[in-house]
Amino acid sequence: MTKTLTILTAILSVFMVACSGGNSSSSNNSDASTEETADIQEDGIHPASTKVLGPLKDYFEVVDKPYKIAQDGLKKINVEFKRLAGQIPLQKGESFVDSKSDNGLYIRLIIEFIDEDGNVTGSAMGDFDSLKRLASFDEGDTGTVGFFLSGETPAKFRISSEMEHVQEDATKGAGSDLDDVKAAAEAIGALGGAIGAMGEAASKLK
Repeated sequence: MTKTLTILTAILSVFMVACSGGNSSSSNNSDASTEETADIQEDGIHPASTKVLGPLKDYFEVVDKPYKIAQDGLKKINVEFKRLAGQIPLQKGESFVDSKSDNGLYIRLIIEFIDEDGNVTGSAMGDFDSLKRLASFDEGDTGTVGFFLSGETPAKFRISSEMEHVQEDATKGAGSDLDDVKAAAEAIGALGGAIGAMGEAASKLK
């Protein structure tokens, strides 16, 4: 009986050690993942490249440093840019606009969030007023543009851009004016015909 109890106790001890080991491994994996995310949030995230992709690449570059994500309600990252030597091609009488429905030079900076595997997990437009101020800076000056973040904290980010001259189609306005002239001429012609017909009717009554 004593021998049987000893064997059962030994088996139970081995079983408990095995279970304890499995839970420890799972817990360690979870802790490692949490610590990795915490490290990213504490140390900040780096740009994948200092180059700005797209048409604004000759005018701005990203300052290479870690960027912390502010979490005051909404998550936000303020990226610092350096003004390069290129002259942004504003035409005479043109101004910067943040909508393609307005006349002017449409410019935008876009942030793309990248995970550990290099996949883009999201994107956001930068603050337009900050970009407009940055565009007026001299070469070598720096300024920040804010971007809002939703979802998990990314491993890295990159910046792309858009630029487009937006102008109202002048031919549409000209065509509309021409149509108005034609309509007026037709109306005058119809009125002249009516007056002529009235004159003939009056002469017959006499």
